[in-house]
Amino acid sequence: MKLVEDRSGVVVEAGGAKSMAMEIDASNTGILFSILSENLYSDIYGSIIRELVSNAWDANKESGNSDKPVYVHFNGPTETEDAHIKIVDCGTGISEDRVEKIYGKYLASSKRDSNEQIGGWGLGSKTPLAYTDHFHITTVHNGMKYLYIMRKGVSNTILELMYSAHTDLANGTEIKVYLKDPASDIIKFFEAAQEQLQFFNNVLLVCNEEALELQASRYSKVLDIEEFSKFNKKKIYYFNKFVVVTDEDSYNPQSILLGQVKYPFPKEVDSSSLHNCELAIRFDIGELPVTPSREGILWTPAALKTFKQRYAEAKEVNCPPWHE
Repeated sequence: MKLVEDRSGVVVEAGGAKSMAMEIDASNTGILFSILSENLYSDIYGSIIRELVSNAWDANKESGNSDKPVYVHFNGPTETEDAHIKIVDCGTGISEDRVEKIYGKYLASSKRDSNEQIGGWGLGSKTPLAYTDHFHITTVHNGMKYLYIMRKGVSNTILELMYSAHTDLANGTEIKVYLKDPASDIIKFFEAAQEQLQFFNNVLLVCNEEALELQASRYSKVLDIEEFSKFNKKKIYYFNKFVVVTDEDSYNPQSILLGQVKYPFPKEVDSSSLHNCELAIRFDIGELPVTPSREGILWTPAALKTFKQRYAEAKEVNCPPWHE
């Protein structure tokens, strides 16, 4: 996604006796890393799901595999492995050189030259560090398999290559985040996925039997296989100005759809007069700017004007007879 440039046209004449360029204090980079990871997000579970799945969706699209699904696994503990969530794509995988650019640097991104992909800030790949101290990256690229661990250090973030070997496996990348409190956190991540991924096409939620048996005592809830089936069978209908989805129970009618990602309407806009049906107003990636956390739209005057124009157009369209 192309980032929005400042085109306000304001010119400030430099007439001071002395000027200096601002820098980041190298001795305090640990504070910066903390701001850019654990302190950036207000909705940690939702942000991890949104960012990791967005990256996986981008990887599939970049490799020409947008017709293939992104898999989001919710796995309870087994005899050989602890409970975790896992996001798997069918992209080209990540070479050794590229993994350093993606995970080894904050604010570095390969997605700023076009609006074909969702990401762009160079922060989303590190979102698991807002929840945990480390996570695993397994990637296969052109006959080589790599396992990395990304973890918090004393004053910075560290990416470690743990394993590499030749393989016959297909290209692709898997991000694995182990759960700190499996019974409750697996519910929180699943509910976040239902909310965040409602308009993502070709995303499938799956779980193992152990996940269904986890009991979150504080919530008196367990994962329900029917909820997985319902999400995976939902249908999304795209129209010129808006999108509708058949998953009625969890749908928020006051929505903006920016690419695949859902956002709320601006507070100053009353959506009650839009339609008496469940829909989201549609915008292409790049039409509206987002905040660095990507949790919300950056409501600049230009963005608000763009939204209001599309909103007015959507109000003129009759709600489609999409129910089957």
